[in-house]
Amino acid sequence: MPDCNEEGIAILRDGVFVHEAEAICRRLEKAGIQFGVRQVSQEDAGIVDPRKDNWASGLCTVVNYFNRGGLSVYVRICVRSEDVERANEILAERPRKPMDAITVVVLIVALAMALSGCVSGPKVNNAPVSALDLNRYLGEWYEIARFDHSFERGVEQAKANYTQNADGTIKVVNTGIKNGKPKTAIGKGKTTDTPRLLRVSFFGPFYADYRVMMVDKDYTRALVGSGSADYLWILSRTSGLSETAKAELLAEARRRGYDTDKLIWVEQK
Repeated sequence: MPDCNEEGIAILRDGVFVHEAEAICRRLEKAGIQFGVRQVSQEDAGIVDPRKDNWASGLCTVVNYFNRGGLSVYVRICVRSEDVERANEILAERPRKPMDAITVVVLIVALAMALSGCVSGPKVNNAPVSALDLNRYLGEWYEIARFDHSFERGVEQAKANYTQNADGTIKVVNTGIKNGKPKTAIGKGKTTDTPRLLRVSFFGPFYADYRVMMVDKDYTRALVGSGSADYLWILSRTSGLSETAKAELLAEARRRGYDTDKLIWVEQK
């Protein structure tokens, strides 16, 4: 796939969720249409930036790579200009297959949810704090609580350690115990053009938002979110929190619209 900034390349879809992108890419691949895939932030959707738009060739494995992380990310899909019309025609066609009993049940449930107004996800305020001293934020944090998600499921004694690399990026080392065995994940964080908004990746060039939504004046406890309402963490410099500190963090999370009943309280030693 040529670089997306070359002449004759057009954006086919922009700012779509990764699971939607996977279905689109599979249909394009089956039709023999070349395409490129790149992660974009919600804010960047619709903007082509020659400094940032580095494309991976049209491989569905690229999109699957996102899915393994269980992250909510947005994707841009690019095709050759002469293929845009054909690609849109293919995507407009609905794949035909007989509905089995399970499909019918799913459709009935979805309709019921739509009628009850439950389809749309919760609205949360995930804006980062007004000021963040990165040097003070670096170091070791204990994970006190989190929302359930695939890439940390079953992990106890979870900790994160942040150190600054020579190039200004942040080394991220997440550790924990799963099924009695040590588990380590090493990633990279970076600052962005948006003040106080960080981005973290554990999967090559694919980044997700890391939003510090609350931190106390001594940088001993923090409330962290991501780009959607599906992710929430409570962090502490120590393995436990006082009831007062815990109540303060929970109150802030609720004020922002998060369902704190979904939090999993992590076993620490």
